[in-house]
Amino acid sequence: PVMSCVIPVSVVQNRDITTLEGLGTADAPGPVQQAFIDEQAAQCGYCIAGMIMSAQALLAANLIFFAIVFIASPVAGFAEALGLTPSPAASGEAPPALPWALTFVTYTFVHANWLHVIGNMLFLWVFGDDIEKALGHFRFVLFYLLCGAGGGIAYYLSAPGSHTPLIGASGAVAGIIAA
Repeated sequence: PVMSCVIPVSVVQNRDITTLEGLGTADAPGPVQQAFIDEQAAQCGYCIAGMIMSAQALLAANLIFFAIVFIASPVAGFAEALGLTPSPAASGEAPPALPWALTFVTYTFVHANWLHVIGNMLFLWVFGDDIEKALGHFRFVLFYLLCGAGGGIAYYLSAPGSHTPLIGASGAVAGIIAA
């Protein structure tokens, strides 16, 4: 997500953008907006819009990526390409498409099925808003990615010789919940 408070309007000229107003209406707020209303998570009028947009962007990125993977090919191909495999050389497979270190983040965007992605995003939605309120928009996204990398490190340390790819945002979401 790009923070609107630090981007001049001229940078987004002639581009499609989504604003807080585009997520829902006063009578039918979007799901993230409704969660903020239900939890009374409002701060100042400037920060609340950015918090909702950051949470919406993480949810959308995970769901869109899952939909692309689900439509494009079997999840197994993406799991091998983008999942975190502690010891890819041990499996005798071809070298990974991405640098191995990058898979400590990319695995968090690959999910096995709809139930997997919906479960992860439900917990992110429920617990993420409070953490984002405390950290701010940019640091929240960074914290989410670092928690995902931490989950990948835990998997690596628990099974360093494994050639089974790790997929899903559970590590990132667990870090959000623990915070």
